[in-house]
Amino acid sequence: MGRQSFGTSDALSERVREVLKRIKYKVAVVSGKGGVGKSLVSSYTAVALARRGLRVGLLDVDFHGPSSHIFLGLRNARPRATLEWIEPVEGPLGIRVMSVAFLTPEEDTPVIWRGPLKSSAIVELLTKVNWGDLDFMIVDLPPGTGDEALTLAQVVRDVDGSIVVAMPSTVVKSVVSRAINFVKYVGLRPIGLVENMSFFYCPDSGRRYEIFGESAVEELSAKYGIPVIARIPVDPRLSEYVETGRVLILEEPDSPLSRSFEEIASRLLAELERVQSGAGR
Repeated sequence: MGRQSFGTSDALSERVREVLKRIKYKVAVVSGKGGVGKSLVSSYTAVALARRGLRVGLLDVDFHGPSSHIFLGLRNARPRATLEWIEPVEGPLGIRVMSVAFLTPEEDTPVIWRGPLKSSAIVELLTKVNWGDLDFMIVDLPPGTGDEALTLAQVVRDVDGSIVVAMPSTVVKSVVSRAINFVKYVGLRPIGLVENMSFFYCPDSGRRYEIFGESAVEELSAKYGIPVIARIPVDPRLSEYVETGRVLILEEPDSPLSRSFEEIASRLLAELERVQSGAGR
């Protein structure tokens, strides 16, 4: 299904394009429901790309439940404003990070916005933040099929694609199907499927257990023709790292969880370079 047009002003689109033409690849991270690890995938994929020496930005537009900054150890960070720009927060390895969580008075302050306010905020975060020259922008979208993804497709007309996050569950399988059809419809081409909490390695025996049930991503991959680019294991140490503001994949680069994010970065780069080289012929 081709890219759909939702109508936006030429002047607005031009302002967005002026900023985004300095960003080589734009990738959205989506999920059909909350709680599957979308923000973990967004933040740690950004770190895995930055480890390769790439210049990376992370924009969290999950306004009602922002958490990518927490995985990056930026819980108490605040952006700096100049007369011209808002300077994004600098995260690990120089990742440029912007989230509505940086702008609320307290961490538990709710964002109570209707659709038009959320759409306006996305445009503001794209055009008034000093993103600079980037190799990648990762956009952490909220779960579901609502205003934020529609706005991204509307004003950023050259998004290179999306990563769809799932976990082993019969319920999740149905909502992931809706998410895949949605991103296809609005033009956020699904690049690959990532299954989070896919399995667990017992630390004593090394035996692998699929503790949340049988994987559904292979079935979804076959049905929709989308490759599975990683299956991320459960790592019990992750919560400790998050609580102490540390990044697990930087301190434990050889762990199974870290290797899964290296795989995401490799597959993502390979696919985008393949598409770009094909378009250039």
